[in-house]
Amino acid sequence: MKSIVIAGFGSSGRSLRARTFEPIESEAAEEFPDRRIIRAFIGKEVLDRIRSRGGEALSLDEALEGCISEGSESIAVMPALPIAGNQFRQIQSICGTYADRTDLRLCGPLLCSRESASEFLGTLPLVFPEAFSEGCGLAMMGHGRGMEADGNLCLLQHLASLRSMKAFFVTVSGTPSAEDAIKMMAEAGVKKVFLAPLMFEAGFHARRDMAAENNSIRSAFASAGFEVECIMKGMGEIPEFRRLFLSNLKKSLDE
Repeated sequence: MKSIVIAGFGSSGRSLRARTFEPIESEAAEEFPDRRIIRAFIGKEVLDRIRSRGGEALSLDEALEGCISEGSESIAVMPALPIAGNQFRQIQSICGTYADRTDLRLCGPLLCSRESASEFLGTLPLVFPEAFSEGCGLAMMGHGRGMEADGNLCLLQHLASLRSMKAFFVTVSGTPSAEDAIKMMAEAGVKKVFLAPLMFEAGFHARRDMAAENNSIRSAFASAGFEVECIMKGMGEIPEFRRLFLSNLKKSLDE
């Protein structure tokens, strides 16, 4: 038996899970018919909230223990994360405790290589065509923190600049900052910015730090004179992005 564990921070919202995790699980089952697909969350508060409402959810530890006890001879863990950061380090740490107990392969975050970042940039005009019309631009807010997350976002921004794309990447507490993005958008002649989450799910963090009317990326852009339209869809809701996640997993398994 072989298994794939799709691991993310998670969401306590049933409808949000249905729009993100359920579609990629179905697509993964089609792409990898020889493996069973398991969902796992690392957010303790999310797990507690789901269970308090009578729902069922596995932590990553529980998912891996279950795979081993049920005889999985090969386990692949796919983080539902576009960039590195604290959440990926948490997944790494958990997986590290099982490495000597089974054949376990941890796939990297979606945008941790130049190749995958380039593929991602190539999909943006297809997913957000209005954002690339005259006078417009696309800004995406990432969730990661720390050197690795900043590095992923700066790589994306560098590659977008090389393509002369009006695509900009920002994080709340890291680099590039809202101020960095504002400067780049002004220099590029952007008047209207479409703001979307660079996150698998558009949950609380996206609503509060990206789209809120005050103390958010949206409000910072609006205060700088840009017209702002928020796109409240996580990457897990968008088929083109889900295909990239699964392609990234397949490459990891083929190595």
